[in-house]
Amino acid sequence: MSDSIDLLIPTYNRSDLLAECLESVIRAGNPADLDWRAIVIDNNSTDNTAEVARSFERRCPARVQYVFEGRQGKSAALNRGISTGTRALIGMIDDDEQIDSQWFRIAAESFADPAVDYIGGPYLPLWRAERPDWLPDGRQGVLGADDPASLPPSPVPFEGHDYFLRGGNAVIRRSVIERVGLYSTTLGPVGSDHGSCEDHEMFGRLQADGARGLYVPRLIIYHVIPPGRVSRKYFRYWTFRHAQSLAVLERTHRQNVPYVGPVPRYLIGSALRDLRGWRRKDEARKFAAELKWWDIAGYVYGAYRRSGRDAG
Repeated sequence: MSDSIDLLIPTYNRSDLLAECLESVIRAGNPADLDWRAIVIDNNSTDNTAEVARSFERRCPARVQYVFEGRQGKSAALNRGISTGTRALIGMIDDDEQIDSQWFRIAAESFADPAVDYIGGPYLPLWRAERPDWLPDGRQGVLGADDPASLPPSPVPFEGHDYFLRGGNAVIRRSVIERVGLYSTTLGPVGSDHGSCEDHEMFGRLQADGARGLYVPRLIIYHVIPPGRVSRKYFRYWTFRHAQSLAVLERTHRQNVPYVGPVPRYLIGSALRDLRGWRRKDEARKFAAELKWWDIAGYVYGAYRRSGRDAG
């Protein structure tokens, strides 16, 4: 069992959720032979985040550490956490998540194999809103909500499968991060702006480096889904911003597919084929068809912006 983990929790203005997150971390951190510490990185919060984090630091000084990162952006916060920690493994979760009671143990056991360089796992939904009828199949990623029935029965390599390493549930060896470099600060969320793809870019570098990764279905986090996220407006905005970030990423990591201008041709073809979906009575399929055009709009917008975070 690998015996030391720094768990990074970047946070911005979500003190209530942060408190729930830290409670889950403390409850889960019970392996007696595991050296772990949660590092809370306050990314310029204006609420009582510092007070909440410091209260946990006082309560569990050997297990919780509060740090402040003045440069706005999740990537900058993660990089500050990486430089603050010293442990062999670097774990990452988000402040609106709660970890499973076995998370630390599963993470440590997964790295008992010295050939494993990084791992990721599923996001199970913690619904605090009613699941809407219009929620499209294939768009649960907007909410960070995996279908438990879709999980593989055992760990599988990332290579050759449709999984990628998502930043809200990941663990990477420190030696690998030192080799491939820190997170790109041109990508990812900044404050309340829903940029993304910092984890896509890191995953691409891990793969290019030849690092070996496993998707571990028992490495579970529970993602809080509040009412504010369960709206068509939120889905449209997130879809647009995610596509914008992908367009920025693809300036240097272009897909091996045909493009029409800055947009992958398959996206346009799929959107055109689904035009008939707008006339359906099935609200989920109708909304799925609409979101494909938000994908395209985000790609076009992102292709002509300076970075993945320049949306107004």
